Amino acid sequence: IVARLLAEQVGPAGSVVGADINGEMLSVARQRSAASGHAGEFIESPVHPLNLSDGEFDVVVCQQGFQFFPDRTAAAGEVFRCLKGGGSVVISTWRPVTECGFFGAVCETLESLGEAEISNTMRVPFDFIAGEELARPFEASGFSNVSVENVIKPLEIAGGVEQAVSLAYATPIAPKLRDLPQAAQIQFRDGLTEC
Repeated sequence: IVARLLAEQVGPAGSVVGADINGEMLSVARQRSAASGHAGEFIESPVHPLNLSDGEFDVVVCQQGFQFFPDRTAAAGEVFRCLKGGGSVVISTWRPVTECGFFGAVCETLESLGEAEISNTMRVPFDFIAGEELARPFEASGFSNVSVENVIKPLEIAGGVEQAVSLAYATPIAPKLRDLPQAAQIQFRDGLTEC
């Protein structure tokens, strides 16, 4: 989605390259980008080392991935290597789950049901990296003017409670939710409704 939106922004004069370690995700990205008329290049590559040339990009965008990289300083170093002089980086990660209303409610509900393991799985993308810890790898890799900004965006679930429950079942914890006994799934839905 991000690559497709960026391709719209740069237009035919620019180019966008998407990189991911997951070949299946890249396959979907290629199909959707081609269907939208904003085809970009997609490469399968780990973040360290990135299979990209030195000084190739004006801007690097990483949405909801940086918190999963095992060696964040090496990842930031690879981003630095791939940027042209004066280039920019935008990294987007979640805030702690307690600050993310709906997702925090999912975790609280699971914990109230004694399902801490599922709650902990849900917490990973949110609680994996905190505040200024995000800046350190970039500072250590040679970036200047590094800043961390807390941006708050409302999550509007237009379909109300039913859509909220469906959204919980569309997250990475969905298989574990479906494996719960039917009574526990009902308790989960009821508990989430009360939040």
